[in-house]
Amino acid sequence: MKLRYFSSLFEQLICKLQNKKIFNNGRYISQKELGHGGFGITYLVKDKNEENKLSVIKTIKILFFLEKKVKQEDINKLIDNFKREAQILQSLHPNKNIVKFVNIFEQKQKIDGKSELILPHIVMEYVEGKTLTQLLEDNKSPLREENALRYIKEICGALTIIHKSGILHRDITPNNIMVRENTNEAVLIDFGLARDFIPEIPQSQTAFTGTEGYAPPEQLARKATRGSYTDIFGLAATLYYLLTERQPPSVQFRRENEDTLIEPKKINHNISDRVNDFILWGMELESSKRPRKVEDWLAFLRLTDDEARKIRSGYKRFPHLFG
Repeated sequence: MKLRYFSSLFEQLICKLQNKKIFNNGRYISQKELGHGGFGITYLVKDKNEENKLSVIKTIKILFFLEKKVKQEDINKLIDNFKREAQILQSLHPNKNIVKFVNIFEQKQKIDGKSELILPHIVMEYVEGKTLTQLLEDNKSPLREENALRYIKEICGALTIIHKSGILHRDITPNNIMVRENTNEAVLIDFGLARDFIPEIPQSQTAFTGTEGYAPPEQLARKATRGSYTDIFGLAATLYYLLTERQPPSVQFRRENEDTLIEPKKINHNISDRVNDFILWGMELESSKRPRKVEDWLAFLRLTDDEARKIRSGYKRFPHLFG
């Protein structure tokens, strides 16, 4: 017992000397920082309870509290949001195209050398691979249509599960989709903005959420009707980027320029007419003109040319086509 105790102390000392962080009473040892955003930070860690298996820990960035004068009510809200992200991940049916939830724990963190906060830490599977953004940068040219569509269809499968659980991701971007190195499968990550939704019922949000160019108009509004079509916009914009190498314009830019969106086929002539229309339908500014469900959007790829033409001409839904 004493040997184990002193061994643990020695290991903690070594970690401090190597500038490695220790989490959850020594269970997780950080290997490196993977990235950070406005208020979140992620670490690659080894799990001692699982034979040093690699995992990812996401928590609140300490610098967030030092850089800004944060009110206690805002701190509480931020902590609640982190816990909500963990609850959402934990509630989802296991799927190879959705990052897996592993664990959540709380740990004290020193803020300024004096005060301490108990912060939530979310443990997730480590997806070894690259984001779609990194994949495109490495490719140095647009992805082949069939390859890009494969990734999009896999994420459509993930979104079908998520939406049936009454949840919207609300931040579908090339940076939030990874491709596994060993299987080449697309995986949806980062559920930090995910929230519950009630189809066709106006709901309020406190502020703009999402990523410019990938967030639809209803995410700019404090109160709006949101649904599966909200995430479809982000996924269509992601496909636009994969096939053109161009970041999609922001909603504000499109509104100020009479909905100017250069058709992807005019940028990349190798894009088929059907996929060109598939993208444009998903990126309609008016949510009522977008497909209602992910299944409807995918079904568009299987229609005859005449049926597809009617839908793009303004018909919102054909029950006999989509079921």
